[in-house]
Amino acid sequence: MCGLHFSPNFPQFPQQRLLPRQAGGTLVVLFFPVFLLFFLVVLLDFRESQAQEPNTTAQDPRTVRLAKVQTAWGNFAPGSGAYRRTVTRTYEQNSTLTNVTDTKYTLESVEDNRFALRLENAVNIGGQNFTPDPQLIYYDFYQQRLGDAFTVTVLKPEVLSIQRKQVTCQVCKYTQKTEDWVQETTLWYSSLVMPYILKKELVRKSVADGTILSRSTTTVTETSALRVFGRLLANYQILNIKISGTNRIETKGNYSDNVPGGLLSEVSVETNASNRVVSRTETTLLNYCIFTRDAPLKVPFFAPSGDLSSSN
Repeated sequence: MCGLHFSPNFPQFPQQRLLPRQAGGTLVVLFFPVFLLFFLVVLLDFRESQAQEPNTTAQDPRTVRLAKVQTAWGNFAPGSGAYRRTVTRTYEQNSTLTNVTDTKYTLESVEDNRFALRLENAVNIGGQNFTPDPQLIYYDFYQQRLGDAFTVTVLKPEVLSIQRKQVTCQVCKYTQKTEDWVQETTLWYSSLVMPYILKKELVRKSVADGTILSRSTTTVTETSALRVFGRLLANYQILNIKISGTNRIETKGNYSDNVPGGLLSEVSVETNASNRVVSRTETTLLNYCIFTRDAPLKVPFFAPSGDLSSSN
């Protein structure tokens, strides 16, 4: 058997120890050159990493910002991960094509304003297995992928209505441009109400004539954060509507802030202009693991038996 396998032998997080105070400042004097050298090494390493890795939102104009603990990944320690299966059925006139994708998400790093995910996929299309190369992707704390050039604009705060309750949100807009299209992603977020990003609207337009190529709106329809004692449950539901050409894709998802990545299950249904179902996609969380600095391994992480990436 071979394929994606998740070893339970995870590295342990070393416990931090504090040096005892020394009378007269002798320890500080003796170790000052060492501290200075360490600082220079860290500074050089930081500059080198900034040159090699994708840059984050430099000169971020937002005054109210989300912290790493307010993201679906940043509140976990590196090594945490999720194993999901996505099944897509495309309906033709006389047949149905089924595609299955198993994806392992592993949190590689969490920094002051970004985190990195490692993606490993095993794909089955029409009975044929494929294993694409792993990807390492950086995101900011607003769920936006880093690496491509974009600008951030701060808009006026707005009030959203969720579960008949009014939530004041900060609003910002990401703008990306290519030779063919301009994409604007508007985010409504609150640092007080989980899952913090409460609405997202994405519009992609043609550079040539301004035609809208695609539009999608994602809204949090329900969150336990607005219920009494509901924060302990830390679950929420999301609705996404995407219009692409003449097709409409409606996605409903169940999420939990207690799971790396948040997703528990998601169902998408695509219909055409005649309201005929073109495809149906279901994504399910099969397994996950959680690392914290206090308890390095809280939940074991393994690939379920019989995963599509295995072969005899």
